[in-house]
Parts: sequence; structure tokens; C-alpha cells
Amino acid sequence: MKSLQEQVNPTDEIIVVDDESTDRTAEIAAKRGARIVNAGPLPAPLFFLWNTPMVGMMILYALAANLPCIFSLRYNRARILRLLDRRSEPLPQ
Repeated sequence: MKSLQEQVNPTDEIIVVDDESTDRTAEIAAKRGARIVNAGPLPAPLFFLWNTPMVGMMILYALAANLPCIFSLRYNRARILRLLDRRSEPLPQ
């Protein structure tokens, strides 16, 4: 912030957009004289509209990464529960 203030003219205004992050950026910038604009969190539909070329790739990646886990849990639920029940019994001595 200090280096930014050194680069601008006295008539320029520094504007910081606050997206409700928890890193105290808005608080620190306000102490140094910047104007704070509260934008709130970015809605998910706007993210997809702004990144349209990548949306299809992101959806395909999410499906490829998650479908094996979903199918294995869906179709092997009984086996997994039996295995967990067997493992929770105390070992014979």
C-alpha cells in the first residue's frame, strides 16, 4: 500500500474492493486512506459466465475425479460397511 501511494499523484484515489475476505486487507487499506468498496462474495453463476471457455473442462474434470468414488461407494456400500464392522472388533489375543 505504501509503495502504491508513492506511485500515484495526490489527486489520484486508491480504491480497494472488499470481497469479505478474512485477511484484513480492507481494514489495512482504510487506515492508509484508500476508499473501500464492498462487493461481497462473487456469486457462482458470474464465475461461470466470466470463464465460459473453461466451464466445460472444469465440469469434465470434476466428473472424472469424482465418479469413480461415487460409483464405488454406491455399489460397494454393503461390502465397505461389513469391512468397517469387522475392523472395529477387538483383535483376538
